[in-house]
Amino acid sequence: MIKFIIMKFIEIEGFQPESTGFIIKELCVLDERNPLQPLYYIFKEEFSFDSLTQNERYQVGYVTGHIHGLSWNEGVSKFCASCVERQIIQDFGCDVEFYTMGEEKVNILSQIFPRLTIYHVDKSFKDLPCLMPHITCLHRSHGEHCALRKCYRLMLSFQL
Repeated sequence: MIKFIIMKFIEIEGFQPESTGFIIKELCVLDERNPLQPLYYIFKEEFSFDSLTQNERYQVGYVTGHIHGLSWNEGVSKFCASCVERQIIQDFGCDVEFYTMGEEKVNILSQIFPRLTIYHVDKSFKDLPCLMPHITCLHRSHGEHCALRKCYRLMLSFQL
């Protein structure tokens, strides 16, 4: 019997202040069978930017300005790991394998979502296929390091 693997992708963007560990700012989960309906969130942080140390504020500013373009105060709802994990399992199933780029990201996601099975894809971001310019983020256009755009690019890399 031939078993077809349905690829599901998970990507995050965020901040990594020393005092708190990784903070998920943006999350996207994409099923290759239904790529027009991703699970997508932009989260509002639980504490104020002013509560960060000067060094952490500098790091957040750098990441916002040079990496993903999402500011500390953007977002609607606060991140709840168990709520998001429950939603992912409800939408995609519990016996599903998710793929993402980077072993560090796999470790972060596995700690945050312990009930998910997440694998590292050995691909470099710069080697992924480019998207057409009209494919933009659901939130707002904020560059190539958008979690949604990275999910689409990762999906396309397996289809080529």
